[in-house]
Amino acid sequence: MKPEQSQKSEKNSKPVPLAQAPTEVQLAVDLIMLLEQQQLPVATVLAALAIVQKDFQRQLELNDKAD
Repeated sequence: MKPEQSQKSEKNSKPVPLAQAPTEVQLAVDLIMLLEQQQLPVATVLAALAIVQKDFQRQLELNDKAD
């Protein structure tokens, strides 16, 4: 998906420009583009994303405990 393409809002079917999309959608689009440019096997990308998710989940849990 290209940054200039519109995203569909989850609340309705009207396209939302990427610049107005939620931050997590913008980040997801950027990450998809970055990963696709690397031309890695899908299994490798998914394995790496699982590691990243675990790391950020751990950070979130540590932050929650600190509050």
